[in-house]
Amino acid sequence: MRIGDIIVASRAYSRGEVTGVVVDNTCETGWMDILLEDGELVKWPPSQLKVVSDELSDKQLENVVGGMSFEKFDEWKARLINGGCEE
Repeated sequence: MRIGDIIVASRAYSRGEVTGVVVDNTCETGWMDILLEDGELVKWPPSQLKVVSDELSDKQLENVVGGMSFEKFDEWKARLINGGCEE
């Protein structure tokens, strides 16, 4: 894993997963510094980390828009943020 990789980490005590970013991979213990999505900085063993694929899911692909002018994109982005994505 490299600095900047987006990861999913298993939390044994809560049996859940959290998302974060690798911010340091040079710790002398072998653990990595991970900045979690809630802003907490933690050390995590690499064996419990999984790098998130950079491929878009089908749900994410629904929001991909290409070939727009900057003005049209700004209008589209404003509509999306304000609760609607109708064309």
